[in-house]
Amino acid sequence: LHPQGKYDYQAQWQSSLQGVALNWPAPYRKAAAQKQPLVIRAQGNQKSSRLSLNWQNGLKAVGELDHASSRFRRLWVDSQDEPVLDPLSSAMNVSLKFDRLDADAWLAWWQGISQKTGDAALSSAGHWLPEQTNLQVQAKQLIWAGQPWDQSSLQLHQQGETGQLSLLANQVAGTLAWQPQRPLAIELSRLLWRTADEEKEKAQQPQS
Repeated sequence: LHPQGKYDYQAQWQSSLQGVALNWPAPYRKAAAQKQPLVIRAQGNQKSSRLSLNWQNGLKAVGELDHASSRFRRLWVDSQDEPVLDPLSSAMNVSLKFDRLDADAWLAWWQGISQKTGDAALSSAGHWLPEQTNLQVQAKQLIWAGQPWDQSSLQLHQQGETGQLSLLANQVAGTLAWQPQRPLAIELSRLLWRTADEEKEKAQQPQS
């Protein structure tokens, strides 16, 4: 503690999370009996805090929280490498890699959360995040619209209500862009859309 109400602090919280069940889609579903240690560290002063998270399921995060605005100035989330804050960035940066990611399951889960909590509550909860988002997701196989998309890479850049999503996989390549009061812009240079019958025939073909 310092004169005139100033202070510095350090804190750490850790738990095995045994007894806590997470009904999230794979690969982050967790049974209550399962141990999955989580460590959260915080340090800062009366103006800001630096928070870091290390979860045994592979997720790591580090962020800088501004106390006056109650919003993260910078936030990094990564499932592979140790995230590092860039002092020149003012964004949320997320980099995730998966062997298999079922986007349909995650969308259904999110819709369920929205119905239980309400869109207004979710929108309010998002106010503590940076306004700019950079998201990169890579998956050896992505399941979307009931179809597999192999060697997928998604890159999202969003600032407020304006954004662009780049798609790249063996079966698709292109971009989707949106901004207020404008129609969704879709540009695809490649798209292999398969019907349920085509997928069934492919599954029945003998493997050479």
